Amino acid sequence: MDRWIPSKSTHPLEYELYKLQSWMHIRTERYFKKKQCLQDKFLRERDEIMQRYEEKIQELDAPPSPPRQKPRTDSSGAESSRRGV
Repeated sequence: MDRWIPSKSTHPLEYELYKLQSWMHIRTERYFKKKQCLQDKFLRERDEIMQRYEEKIQELDAPPSPPRQKPRTDSSGAESSRRGV
């Protein structure tokens, strides 16, 4: 993209506009550079956390084991089943 560069005969307002555009261009470049730097840092830190706590994460993500049923006892203390035995 061709950029317009003011000459000495340029109107003062046009020159001010040029300065503002240049300033905005520089700030935009800095913004995107900083944004990329922060994204990279975030991804590195996320990977470190995932490695450090991988075992705990897998433990929490695992499906819960079904609750164990306790064997029933009748009044005599003997175990019985619900099948009518």
